[in-house]
Amino acid sequence: MEDNDRSELTGLVTRLGAWLDEKRFDEARSVLTEDVVAETVGGTSRGIDAVTAQARRHHEVPTQHLITDPRIDVDGDHATIKANVLVVFVRPDGLGVYGEIYVLDAVRTADGWRISHVRGRPLWNTELPHQAHSETGTQETRSQKAGTKETRTGEAANA
Repeated sequence: MEDNDRSELTGLVTRLGAWLDEKRFDEARSVLTEDVVAETVGGTSRGIDAVTAQARRHHEVPTQHLITDPRIDVDGDHATIKANVLVVFVRPDGLGVYGEIYVLDAVRTADGWRISHVRGRPLWNTELPHQAHSETGTQETRSQKAGTKETRTGEAANA
């Protein structure tokens, strides 16, 4: 595998996370192939329009995808990428936090590498309720309750 392929495929994984977190669904063709298949906890979809609709439906709230440790295997114009994923969904009633493994198939196109198959393999998840605000506007966090010093005050606590 060429270093350039590794760099481009790592960038593709980064673009996938940004596409989801920044709600840039109109830019799907910069990340996905036309015949992409997605198999995630949100369901299975086939084709770029269906996959984009599924992503839009399940990412209406703020999210953050932390995609790390990509393991990349390239065979000509095809690649498989396995990566650890930590996803946070910020919902009105609290946080949904999910640990997964992404298995991504990618193909080299005339426009560069694109993802042709997304498989999300869930490992664990947890739901965390939002913490109540005190009268002074300071929000106590779980880490503070555990003995570490972390608070948010003022505007940040109310955001």
